[in-house]
Amino acid sequence: MGLIRLVIILVIAWLVYSLTRRWLATLERQRTQKKQPGSSRIETMVSCAHCGLHIPQNEAVQAGDKYYCSDKHRKLSEPS
Repeated sequence: MGLIRLVIILVIAWLVYSLTRRWLATLERQRTQKKQPGSSRIETMVSCAHCGLHIPQNEAVQAGDKYYCSDKHRKLSEPS
């Protein structure tokens, strides 16, 4: 009878330990997701001088003081 009690106590202790670890891991994940906003970073948008498409400035092709959505549009806007 004493061995069965010991096994039951060990199983219950293991369950409590496992559930506590899982709960703490979930809390840590939620906390790190709140710290890292991800897509909430604001980027400067510019308009293509050829077609008017708005794109992030870091993805635009720049020629002088004008921005273009692609190299093709930059070439099309150049005076011949």
